[in-house]
Amino acid sequence: MITAALLLLAAATPQHDSWTTLEGTTPAQWRLVWTADPAHRVTVSWTTLEEGSKHVVHYDVAPRAGTGTPYARKKTAQRNGAYTLNKGEVGKITGAFYHHTRLKNLKPSTIYWFQIESDGVRSPELHFQTAPADDRPFRLIHGGDSRTGHAARRQVNAYIGLLADEYPDLIAFAHGGDYIIWGELWIHWRPWLSHHELTTSPSGRVLPMIPTRGNHDPGPLFDEIFDDPGEPTLNYYTTDISSKVSLITLNSEISAAGDQAHWLERELKRLRPKRRWLLTQYHRAIYPAVKEPAAMKAHWVPLFEKYDLDIALESDGHSVKRTVPIRAEAQDPTGVIYIGEGGLGVPQREPKSDRWFLQEPGMSDMAHHVVMLEFGDGYMNSRLFGLPDSYAGPFTPTKHVQLIPSDATWRYLAGSDPEGDAWRGSGFDDSGWSSGVPGFGYADEDDVTVLENMRSEYSRVYLRTSFDPKQLSGLSDVQLAMRYDDGFIAYLNGVEVTRSSIGSGSGPDADEIDSHEAKEWELFPLGSGADLVSRLGEGPVVLAIEGHNKTKSSSDFSLAPCLVGPPLERPPLLEEAVILDDFTLVPREDR
Repeated sequence: MITAALLLLAAATPQHDSWTTLEGTTPAQWRLVWTADPAHRVTVSWTTLEEGSKHVVHYDVAPRAGTGTPYARKKTAQRNGAYTLNKGEVGKITGAFYHHTRLKNLKPSTIYWFQIESDGVRSPELHFQTAPADDRPFRLIHGGDSRTGHAARRQVNAYIGLLADEYPDLIAFAHGGDYIIWGELWIHWRPWLSHHELTTSPSGRVLPMIPTRGNHDPGPLFDEIFDDPGEPTLNYYTTDISSKVSLITLNSEISAAGDQAHWLERELKRLRPKRRWLLTQYHRAIYPAVKEPAAMKAHWVPLFEKYDLDIALESDGHSVKRTVPIRAEAQDPTGVIYIGEGGLGVPQREPKSDRWFLQEPGMSDMAHHVVMLEFGDGYMNSRLFGLPDSYAGPFTPTKHVQLIPSDATWRYLAGSDPEGDAWRGSGFDDSGWSSGVPGFGYADEDDVTVLENMRSEYSRVYLRTSFDPKQLSGLSDVQLAMRYDDGFIAYLNGVEVTRSSIGSGSGPDADEIDSHEAKEWELFPLGSGADLVSRLGEGPVVLAIEGHNKTKSSSDFSLAPCLVGPPLERPPLLEEAVILDDFTLVPREDR
């Protein structure tokens, strides 16, 4: 049953701060990892900007934050280290440090509450549920390809967080790989890890991940982030999620034959017929909706069919699909069903719907999505959840409460840098600055205020405007909406509130500027109206923004901001837009 709380999806991000700032030894970018024995074990992983010396997880079967009662158990991190920087990043960007605490001897089907501590700084209290050791019902979600669409990636992650609270029996998140653009670059993993915090539910629930390596995930960082799932660089393993359900994670990025194929057959033979439901996940699609069949097909499909695999979860195609049941290259009710194709944020592609294995009762589509698998009493149900229209459709400022409209007049400084930091706050005399309307830039069709001499001359532009804080009254959320190329830093009354594509520093000292194309609007949550009023006080509020191009010689530049509140209209109900596919299987002995 889908409740009203989930139906009224007010925005593309949850109604709390978006993610933890990576600073000092503050625990940030937390994630949980399951591999073997998830009923009794979990790895708690996180990031700190500074190395620190004492990293601990406190945990208990009851919430303890604010009660004055200490957690019953604690465990020191067994593995700590610096994330590996690519040789091109060394000396140019700031690195960070990973920490992994492996908890064991947990109780099955139990909610554990925990806090992460690094050198005395603690995370919020979070919680997760261990897997069952028996045959009770549960759900898990699957999806892949979160990599290039940062705005959509954040939206999907926020939606996963809502689902985690909506379905108490949803216990895990199997990721099909391709988390980022290129796995050897920390500058790509860093925002993904922060965005992953958005999958934390509003109540603080964290879904353990079962990670897969994709073709965009080469290099050592994958193992440093997920604590060597399987074995280092091999990354294939089995997760026995319950006494009757097993998920085999394979690695499509190494040899599919040889050792991996021999291991796969041993696992399938071990698990059949003990498991009622037998699934696998890997990245490259064997029965693809977009690309050509992956090379593993000749090595894995005969084993899938020999041992009666039920479901193969695939990614890589950037579309939506469920095949007909397949055996011996033909539709067969006893065959394997292939589901997924990757929609956790990456731009979607048109599927080749004329392929025989996508015909009814199969399906194909294109939408950002997650797959929810429900294992019930005598059945397994698969539902493909797409984002509601309010998520998937383009953001439109005029459909929201407008605090600073997209066509507001701003003061701007181009071609030089302001002295000091006073320009960011109130009381600064900007009468000598020029006036203009967004977008500011050059070589883009959306430029209203064209900066004709910017290319090759300068790479930074500074904006200021103000609004009345009385406008914030009663607003459940306030968001900065941006279209930008390449990066920006935003301030309210002189205090930084958000940044993107700029790793450190500001003004002429800004560093680690990443390339970013201005496409659709991207939303950056700033908190509720009440929160902002308490922080900003009375008097006009100044919103100041500095926009940066990666280089002076860049082919274009864009900076288009606006400040908005909640949507003016209720987003569509979940039933109206979100169920892309729904089908049910019974166990093989009942087919």
